[in-house]
Amino acid sequence: MSSRKKIAGKIFTILLSLTILAACTGQSGEPTPDANAIFTAAAETVAAQLSQTAAAKPTNTNTVQPTSTNTIVPTRSNQTITLPALPGPGSTLPGLSTAQIPALSTATRQPVSTGDKCEWQRNDPADGAVIDPAKGFDLIYYLKNTGTSTWKKTYKLRYYVGDYFTDGREFYLPEETAPGQTGRAIADATAPSTAGTYKATFVLTNDQGVNFCVLDFTFRVGSSAEATAGGPTPTQIDLATICANPSHDAGFNTECTNWVSTYCPVRPDPTKHVYVNGVDLCQVP
Repeated sequence: MSSRKKIAGKIFTILLSLTILAACTGQSGEPTPDANAIFTAAAETVAAQLSQTAAAKPTNTNTVQPTSTNTIVPTRSNQTITLPALPGPGSTLPGLSTAQIPALSTATRQPVSTGDKCEWQRNDPADGAVIDPAKGFDLIYYLKNTGTSTWKKTYKLRYYVGDYFTDGREFYLPEETAPGQTGRAIADATAPSTAGTYKATFVLTNDQGVNFCVLDFTFRVGSSAEATAGGPTPTQIDLATICANPSHDAGFNTECTNWVSTYCPVRPDPTKHVYVNGVDLCQVP
């Protein structure tokens, strides 16, 4: 803008000078210069100066300015963070009670649980009995069913360990026994031919192969004379003896109830006694 002002000032000065010169020339009688030629020369001079000025100026270019972005500069803080002290032995973390921490489960081996349980009542022959050499006998266990499952005929009395004198290793139960009742387990046996003391252990096994009752039997092999001389003899157990006892085991109530019609068909019978729950059924008409 300042360059244009300077050029315009020069043109004005030239024109003013030409005007004065022309006036002076007219007074002296000399020929008057052509004004058009003067103006043309002045215009050419101004145009040449404008071209030189334009050439000297740098070319204007459209420069793309970078777009400013908001860059988040992390600030460094000199603040000191104080950590809480570690708890000592026996203490708990702040805000966390031991009740909020679930206890760890411990893997434990659970025993096999079945509804089969037994309670030994007696065995015949009794432990300590003297049996003749090579004599055959029945080993009978009287067992009360204290579980919740009925013992089926598929249950077994099995030889487990000890002296082997039975005529087999497995013997099926002779009858079913419901919970609360007393049943029998019978093994066929033969006394060894050599005198001495013998002992074996047996188990009851259900139809799933689970053992649930451990039994043992100890006896002596000797002569009948030794047994008669004072050695222990087998205890004879029958329903007449059991049912005649007012305080007999409740597991025999069913057997005694069923047997009363056979044992004392005519009632009352003061010579016979069959008790069930403390009541003598032989005395009831």
